[in-house]
Amino acid sequence: MEEALELHDSDISQVEEAAGDVKIIFSGAYIFADGKGWSQEAVLLLNGGKVINCPSQYPVTVSDGYLVVGGKEIPNLLSLPFSLAGECLVKLVLTNGEALEVAGANPKIKLIGERKFVEEV
Repeated sequence: MEEALELHDSDISQVEEAAGDVKIIFSGAYIFADGKGWSQEAVLLLNGGKVINCPSQYPVTVSDGYLVVGGKEIPNLLSLPFSLAGECLVKLVLTNGEALEVAGANPKIKLIGERKFVEEV
């Protein structure tokens, strides 16, 4: 089974804007790998990014979401490793009813640290 980051059930600790880039920082990204569910820190980076809409406070949990890259929608599961070229829009619905929306380009996911086992899938 390929590895994938599932937006649903992933936890976001903050969103940073710096030097024209935007980082969506996952304190617990939900990762599918080896027939199991894992939690791991991760960063989704967008070049030339701009936050369009963000939640009133962090941390937040993602209920649903998708990316549009180069006009193609990628729903909920992002195959790892993840790095694409082109204009990008990230739209996430959060469990608290708010939304996170970021526009930019060249989305890339960087995994950080060790994975923690969550469940058999």
